[in-house]
Amino acid sequence: MKRREALKTSAFLAGCGLSAGTIAAIVSGCQSEPSLYPDAHLGEDHVRLLGEIVETIIPTTDTPGAKAAEVHLFIDQVSTQFTEDELVAFKAALDEIDKGNGKKFAKMSSEEREEYLLSIEAKGGDKNPYNMLRGLTCQGYFTSEIGATKALAYDPIPGEYKPCIELSEVGKAWAL
Repeated sequence: MKRREALKTSAFLAGCGLSAGTIAAIVSGCQSEPSLYPDAHLGEDHVRLLGEIVETIIPTTDTPGAKAAEVHLFIDQVSTQFTEDELVAFKAALDEIDKGNGKKFAKMSSEEREEYLLSIEAKGGDKNPYNMLRGLTCQGYFTSEIGATKALAYDPIPGEYKPCIELSEVGKAWAL
């Protein structure tokens, strides 16, 4: 009898161990969507929204756009320097942009996004959030590797200094 009891107990314990591992694997595989920005200072939803906004400001054309240059992550890093009041105001502005004209920003077509952002810009004012977003987007894009090498002319080892040259000679503005 002792041998049978020992076999039952060991089989039960092995089954429990196997079941716990199987259950853990199943439960961990049930995440709805993996987190793309787990360390985002602004929060994952705001960083996703920023990705759509910066891509609307500088879209992908014959050169990669602001989203490809990860400008939304640059803005998230810049936000770590905001005061608490500035951070709250910035998040509120992003939430306001996301509400759109009764339609989520991500659900708008590219034309609707452009029109909506231009309507925000037209409102003007000193504390217009669009002006700040546009400035940070341009700064982040043109100081990124993609912006400096693909959108601007880039020469890591410049030659002689030519103070006055025609734009048609070089084709585009130069990165510094």
